[in-house]
Amino acid sequence: MEQAELLALLDAGDFEAVLGVPETDSIDFKRSPYRIDEQAEAFELAKDVTALANTPGGGVLVVGFQTRAREESGVDTVESVHLFSRASFSRDQWIAKAQQLVFPSIVGLDARFKPSIRDQERGVAVILVPAQADHARYFLVAKEFVSADGAPGWMVGLSVRSADRNRSLAIGEIHALISRSLHLGVDIDEIKVLLREVHAQGGQAEAPAAPDDALEERVARARRELGEV
Repeated sequence: MEQAELLALLDAGDFEAVLGVPETDSIDFKRSPYRIDEQAEAFELAKDVTALANTPGGGVLVVGFQTRAREESGVDTVESVHLFSRASFSRDQWIAKAQQLVFPSIVGLDARFKPSIRDQERGVAVILVPAQADHARYFLVAKEFVSADGAPGWMVGLSVRSADRNRSLAIGEIHALISRSLHLGVDIDEIKVLLREVHAQGGQAEAPAAPDDALEERVARARRELGEV
């Protein structure tokens, strides 16, 4: 099911029609509303929204549905509806808590209560995570803390959607992402300098040789950024 079709069913309060819908890399279901006054639940909220923000197309987080992995596919699929009271939902508090724990801020993050057609005071909720700019990823869950012995520190996590699941990256994977980004940035900057030297000579001189480890794709990427192609 596509996001637009799912949202249309929720807007209509037709929750039974969501039974059997599988989770995807852009659709995540949760059984109960987040109790954001509890630290563990607040971190769970932040982890869930960053996993979708780290997905190129963004996604939706739907609260109020229990899922179970199907035996034949292993994919988590909606098994039952669990309505909760409107009083258990606070758009401003949910969004504020998520943004407090997430870096950088997720642009356009929103949350909405979807009442049941049978009872306007009970329903489900949707958290909308729009697609984010490529340069903003990856979104991290981060919180400063002080240990029992007074030592300051940071808790940092990075989650991504993998098919129908959220996966928290290990410290080695986070380091690899940072290292790869740093090296790529340096490589592109070096190539940009070479191209600008050619421009300074009116484009008549032969382009200086690229570094031995500069792949053709890196040159092409730099040329695109300079608007040459």
